[in-house]
Amino acid sequence: MAANITLESDELKRLARIDDDDMLLNAKAYQGAAEQFLVNSGCMVDYDNALFKSLVIAIVVRMLDQPDLVMGTSNSDLSFSLVSMVAQLRLQQQAESSG
Repeated sequence: MAANITLESDELKRLARIDDDDMLLNAKAYQGAAEQFLVNSGCMVDYDNALFKSLVIAIVVRMLDQPDLVMGTSNSDLSFSLVSMVAQLRLQQQAESSG
């Protein structure tokens, strides 16, 4: 079964609690960045995987709330267990692809 590689705009709006279209445009841009971050971390895009979807939403919401994270000017720590969640997702996907 092929992985679901898309997250519909309506679902993104619902999960990220977005009310307006301008914010949705920003969220879609951040979604692309979040997906690329996870791919670069060794994960596969798979919106059927609840952990993958949760990570993307967590990154999008964090970037919407604190856009200075993108610029690296924030004192905030993005790694509120994102690092461990990415590691778990990568291990899970590696196990699924080899077994």
